[in-house]
Amino acid sequence: MIRVGVVQINTSCSKQENLQKIDKYVEQAAQENCDLVAFPELFNCMVEKKLMKENAEDENGFTCSHLKELAKKHSLYILGGSILYTNDSLELPQNRSFFYSPKGELLADYAKIHLFDIDIPNQVTHFESQRITPGNSIVNVKTDIGNIGLSICYDLRFPELFAKLRSKGAEIITLPAAFTYQTGKSHWEVLIRARAIETQTFIIAPNQCGKLPIGIEAYGHSMVCDPWGKVLAQAEENEGIIFADLDVDYLQKIRREMPVWNHKVLN
Repeated sequence: MIRVGVVQINTSCSKQENLQKIDKYVEQAAQENCDLVAFPELFNCMVEKKLMKENAEDENGFTCSHLKELAKKHSLYILGGSILYTNDSLELPQNRSFFYSPKGELLADYAKIHLFDIDIPNQVTHFESQRITPGNSIVNVKTDIGNIGLSICYDLRFPELFAKLRSKGAEIITLPAAFTYQTGKSHWEVLIRARAIETQTFIIAPNQCGKLPIGIEAYGHSMVCDPWGKVLAQAEENEGIIFADLDVDYLQKIRREMPVWNHKVLN
């Protein structure tokens, strides 16, 4: 069994305030004997476009250094959902996820490929492509708790990415998100369950909740889903942490009994 803690928060503009919340939840996850704790998309800071560049960091910045120390202190894997990331070559920041080992080692990082552009009149308008540089690499990482594929939020709507993560060996796929209320109430659960069933993987999906500083309302309902599409744990709409146990033997049983990935794709 792999025990995971999934953190749901309402991120503010203050990094200090947000990381204090994270500290509390990681402590709770450690007390629950979790192997992995996961945070939502942009968990450390949520700011409007004009403040994004000055709040972006690299892997040696304040937030990643804090995650490294948390992982070492509590001896667990940490998925730093995503932060605004920058380096000397980027004109616009990236939306990038960081994954740390129980020793505080940076095992993998992933920049969001599919950027969230939406315009539903009188409901939600948001153009992430005007603010963020997209990534271009598919990322898996092999760990003591399994092969983990990384994704972020809007990636959920692109099954080909999840198929490629599975083809590279993924047993668990992480999906930190700031999924909106308007789309989340219709699509969040059904898409997560579909991706889990299609790929025969566990999906860990920490989401933001409530009204966010960038003007959107997040849906909450963070989830953990198993390879059969069963929801193992689900939050409501408030801040908190949920826990789930991932049975790797059960995953292998499903793959053995329904070997859909042995079939070749038709031309």
